[in-house]
Amino acid sequence: TKEAFTETNRMDFQTYLNWKKTFAEDHNIDVVAGYDYMKDKNNSIDARVQGAASDKIPTLNVGTSNITNYPTSTRTDEVLISYFGRVNYNFREKYLLSFTMRADGSSKFAAGNRWGYFPAASAGWIVDEEAFWPRNKVVSSLKLRASYGLTGNNGIGLYDAYGAFATGTYHGHTTLLPSAMANSALKWETTTQLDLGMDLGFFGDRLRFVFDYYNKHTDNMLFSISVPDTGPYSSVKANVGSARFYGVEVELSSVNIRREHFSWTTDITY
Repeated sequence: TKEAFTETNRMDFQTYLNWKKTFAEDHNIDVVAGYDYMKDKNNSIDARVQGAASDKIPTLNVGTSNITNYPTSTRTDEVLISYFGRVNYNFREKYLLSFTMRADGSSKFAAGNRWGYFPAASAGWIVDEEAFWPRNKVVSSLKLRASYGLTGNNGIGLYDAYGAFATGTYHGHTTLLPSAMANSALKWETTTQLDLGMDLGFFGDRLRFVFDYYNKHTDNMLFSISVPDTGPYSSVKANVGSARFYGVEVELSSVNIRREHFSWTTDITY
């Protein structure tokens, strides 16, 4: 017979301010600043007995003896705090700029490494809004864009930075045994990415060509590495190595038929 429950309590508080303003009819600015606090509390308990006379009685008192290593229970807490901000600016809706900044603090990391800082910026130029753009029925739109920024990853266990112990028994006495090796030097995994792109439209944007170049570099990657078997640990979580992904993406889309009750589009991506 088994009796178990799991409970998760999440407290999430978010607040932000937004401010918009237009200057001299041509300059548009949009500012956002915010704060996010999230805390997860997880509780669980699992109790089991054996020797029950009948499976129809669902309570634990039906059993005649306990099962080794039961009952068990767990309690964990996790906190993530974030400060973020963004500034968008455009001039006459054709020159576009955006700046963002995030500061994230995770309780998974030890003191001194809990905070990660992730800035980003992007720019766009809508060329077909310029006076020199030739007005014709063939080439209808052109936009150039670029972006560069950092993101973070805290995908580790709750005790990978602090270490952990497990309970056991020795000659009838309760003991504590090391179960996870501490690494207080663990820090955020970061990814830096550059994107360059172009959007080109033909025939009133019924035919669109999109080109993108991306270059993504990840540092301080979070991995489990093996340790010598002379100690009580088989592995430890660490920041190890880096990886780079880069390439191009080309997309061609067309609106072949557009009717009130029927449309046919084609999309090709390479």
